[in-house]
Amino acid sequence: MKQNKRTPRLTAFGAAAAVGILMMGAETGSSRQAEQVRPQQTQTAERAWQAAPALSPASPSDPLAERLKRLRLPHEAIPTAEALARQADLIVFGHLQSQVSAYPAGARIGAGELYHYVQTIVVRTVLRGGGASAPSAVKLVTDGIEPLPPASDPLNLTYTGPLAEGEYVFFLRRIPGTDLYALLNGWQALYPVLDGKLIALKQNGFAAYNDLTISGLQQKLRSSAAASPENP
Repeated sequence: MKQNKRTPRLTAFGAAAAVGILMMGAETGSSRQAEQVRPQQTQTAERAWQAAPALSPASPSDPLAERLKRLRLPHEAIPTAEALARQADLIVFGHLQSQVSAYPAGARIGAGELYHYVQTIVVRTVLRGGGASAPSAVKLVTDGIEPLPPASDPLNLTYTGPLAEGEYVFFLRRIPGTDLYALLNGWQALYPVLDGKLIALKQNGFAAYNDLTISGLQQKLRSSAAASPENP
């Protein structure tokens, strides 16, 4: 597959910062916490811009091309942190690789064309789901618009596009009939991990998960599952 070099674009933190999806800070803790988080957010946004994913156009013979062309990822708001965890088929902490395969979806959104992107998550910890054999890697599908809408366009709140390489916690739903996974409503399901702690994105992430360690999130997920009406 021939690699197509493109101009670095806002992805993950970069796009989030541009449209005002800033890190949780003053709303979720003390002013000291806010002061600690915001400089990290700024630095990480700059790194995300510098290390934008390398996009590779999909070959027409790629068996995924036709399947993804028919795919439309749902974008339905999740009301609570508990619902996010409950509806996820798989929750993992992992490292997202930078290589991206891009698939045109054959549809237009606004002034641009809808694309699907496939990246690999190298799984570090399975937090929930996965069955008896925990996956060591997961193929993640995201959707986005080419060319990238202006930073102020509200479409950026819905379509994440390809994501910058880095460590995240992902709340995922399996795409039926495939071994692919998608974020459970975009930004709501994506939690960057910095210095061993999750960061929730303002306007999208849930404050209940902000500043948790991976072990702290595991404990919270177990507690939520135990308290679920499905587990009396």
